Amino acid sequence: MSQAHEGGRWRYTPFDVEEADQEVNDMCEGDSTVDFVEGEVEEDLGESVYEELMASIDSETQTPDVNRPTNEEVNKAWAEFHKSLEGSARESFDWAQGFWRNGDLTASFDKEWAKRWVCKYAFGLGWTAELFGEFETSLPYRGRSRPQTERIGKKYQRIAFHKFLAHLSDNVHYKEDRDVGDMQGPLYSGPWQPWERDIDPTHWMWKTSDSGWDEWDANVWWRPFAFSFARTSDDSKRRWCEDPSDLPRFEEHIKVSDELKNDWYSLRGFSSWREKAISGDESSLKRDIWFRVNSIVVTCGDLQALQDELGSKDYISPHVLDSISTGHQVYLREYPWHPSVSLQDRFERDEAWGEVKTPHAIPCVEYEWERGSGDQSTEMNLRLHMPSSFLIERMNLRADRSRFDRWIDATGTTVFFDPSVEFDGPSFALINCQAVDAALIEHDLALVWLIGGEKMIADESSTPVKARMIFNTLLWTTGDGKIHSSSHHYME
Repeated sequence: MSQAHEGGRWRYTPFDVEEADQEVNDMCEGDSTVDFVEGEVEEDLGESVYEELMASIDSETQTPDVNRPTNEEVNKAWAEFHKSLEGSARESFDWAQGFWRNGDLTASFDKEWAKRWVCKYAFGLGWTAELFGEFETSLPYRGRSRPQTERIGKKYQRIAFHKFLAHLSDNVHYKEDRDVGDMQGPLYSGPWQPWERDIDPTHWMWKTSDSGWDEWDANVWWRPFAFSFARTSDDSKRRWCEDPSDLPRFEEHIKVSDELKNDWYSLRGFSSWREKAISGDESSLKRDIWFRVNSIVVTCGDLQALQDELGSKDYISPHVLDSISTGHQVYLREYPWHPSVSLQDRFERDEAWGEVKTPHAIPCVEYEWERGSGDQSTEMNLRLHMPSSFLIERMNLRADRSRFDRWIDATGTTVFFDPSVEFDGPSFALINCQAVDAALIEHDLALVWLIGGEKMIADESSTPVKARMIFNTLLWTTGDGKIHSSSHHYME
């Protein structure tokens, strides 16, 4: 047996102990303080702990009224037993007692041993104070944050660390943080599982135009409406909040045309407008409006059941549908074929975590990559929409190798893209109307939109929201070019 640990994620599995020990010992030039130890603490060591403890307690000090030793006696016996151990036996005991005390039956590799090995290997790569000390001390550091220029020693440590992880992945079993005692955990497939990827080398996008928190006041062709707020009275703002007449007619705006007159459906997106301070405005109230576009695909046979289920429900929650994201560890060009991609985009009845229980598929997913500390490969956290595996299979799509934001069909025609990569404006998932209409008819499917939002007025008091309208719109098409709608709103 052997064990390993990196952030609580590596556990016992049978393998050739002598061979693994020899490999690491060779790397460490025989340093016994960083040797891999055999998987289990020997049974006689476990038994001797109890025997030594009890034998070291002077039974004469106990009276008939005392059923167990005092804390002082136990601590003294514990210290004497610990002192009696030598070398690797003491380290094995220190490692093992953590699991006895914590009740974790699955052993893990001692991080202190791992740190020693990494340190020694980094020195073995050639780092010395004579070569790099002066350069490293000249680098500017600000508190605990990583500098833009990293130390050479840190690079050596990173190489050693990944070398160590590679050895673990070849020789020991992967343990997730939630695993306790059960040996039937997941197989280790790659560094995305312990979140050890730090940059995405499959693209060179520096940024997109939408971080996910930006506000876009102006019209853009894929979201062809905007709200402007003129100076007015508090009473007028209250009437605005209660008036549904200026709500977007989403059935007219969910289908948009680009500058070349190509038609696109908006599958997913978010927009918000917030009233800014206006010079001379004496009103303490500020207006705010936002909406969220979601979409799903159902069979035409399930369309009526979906409408009945949704009824007068709200669609404003970000959890109305299951959120499908690559999760900051999937490389852009690995999607959707690589083992790192583990996304569910099809849901049977009552299988979804979201609020929609009718069987459905999600037509788009979101690529996300978080800009890490010290990561200079991007200017910001990246996010953009991509077609789901369901859509890729039904429409025979593939990634455009000349563009990071586009997906094409067999003829090379762009069918799906996120305009925020190419243009200034909010991130939306756009799909070619003609192509998706044909797919809907071919597979007897319906494309359904769930759009929810709020109008509100608020001030800066302890109870800021003074009035709020919640509005919801359900749209659907079966590929015949017609968009049907149903909407409802109410005041809170």
